[in-house]
Amino acid sequence: MSRNNPIPVRLRDKFKAHMEANDFDDLPDGAWFANLETAAQQFIDKHHLRFADNNSAAHQYIRMLEST
Repeated sequence: MSRNNPIPVRLRDKFKAHMEANDFDDLPDGAWFANLETAAQQFIDKHHLRFADNNSAAHQYIRMLEST
């Protein structure tokens, strides 16, 4: 886990599935990213990731998409 990748490796598959379920790419860009941040915060709260922040987690998800 790092600042740029706040979601631990052991949770990345669950995180990606959670984010994909909340990835409504038909929204305008600002609303789309805000939605990703909200979904990331829900995941962070559910898994008690105290040092993760939703903005970095949303960017981590986008990087995950770009690498596939």
